[in-house]
Amino acid sequence: MKNIDGAIKILQHVQSNASYDIYGPMEDEVYWARCEALIAKLPSHITVSYKGPIPNQDVPQTLSQYDLFFMPTHGENFGHVIHEALMSGVPCLISDQTPWRDLESQQAGYDLPLNTPEDFASKIDAMTNMLLETKAAQRDASRRYGEKRWAEQKSIDETLKMYKNALQRNK
Repeated sequence: MKNIDGAIKILQHVQSNASYDIYGPMEDEVYWARCEALIAKLPSHITVSYKGPIPNQDVPQTLSQYDLFFMPTHGENFGHVIHEALMSGVPCLISDQTPWRDLESQQAGYDLPLNTPEDFASKIDAMTNMLLETKAAQRDASRRYGEKRWAEQKSIDETLKMYKNALQRNK
């Protein structure tokens, strides 16, 4: 679902020096073996490292160390890790198969169709060559967008709670 093999295939098109760190449990050894075979074929200016799972409380600090959150997922109901990346001030490069849309208009990254690997690679190249002040502005915009979405979700949750309480009282 997270499309790690697709991410690695996209990295074949990246021209800049780039590193891609993968976090989380390794649940499918056959799939990971396929990923490792793809990693072995990457150009020498691209590095991929499997970092393994990290405790939930360490996710924001870990994410904040990166310039870009790259996950061309096949689909997400919400995409909590995308939200965590944004809240950590990390622009996202994701597929258009999540509820996180129009990231570019928010200056918080990009949501692209999966059938455009060259576009993903182009965005990675652009991000690696971005001026430091532009990166800082994009990090701030990402954090603001994440906070805005958090406030919206909190408002929705509070409204749902109010309706549930009202329904309970009317029983």
